[in-house]
Amino acid sequence: KVINQSYFRGRALLKLPVQVAYGTELETALRLLLAAAAGHANVLTDPAPVAGVIAFADSGVNLELQAWTENPQQKLVVQSDLNLAIYRSLAASGIEIPFPQRDIRIIGETNTAAAALNRS
Repeated sequence: KVINQSYFRGRALLKLPVQVAYGTELETALRLLLAAAAGHANVLTDPAPVAGVIAFADSGVNLELQAWTENPQQKLVVQSDLNLAIYRSLAASGIEIPFPQRDIRIIGETNTAAAALNRS
């Protein structure tokens, strides 16, 4: 017996991961995710959408919005609408969606590096 946990009685579960920068007021970001779901006509209110902090990652804090839609055939459209609404509301609130960055530190000085710097 196979049970599909994301498709139930003609409903489909949407899972929308979002990463925000460290330093973000997480409660505000979570409220914005829920507001995006509440503003969409194809998102069910029962069961209610939920948003939570999922993980602390390398470049930011991972959040996730979960919401149900009654129309599984429109799942991609609803997901896209929600992602756009989330993106716009985060940007309007000054909340940054980070991108991976790496800092490179050179510890110590090698003769080759010193010689190259002296030539320029």
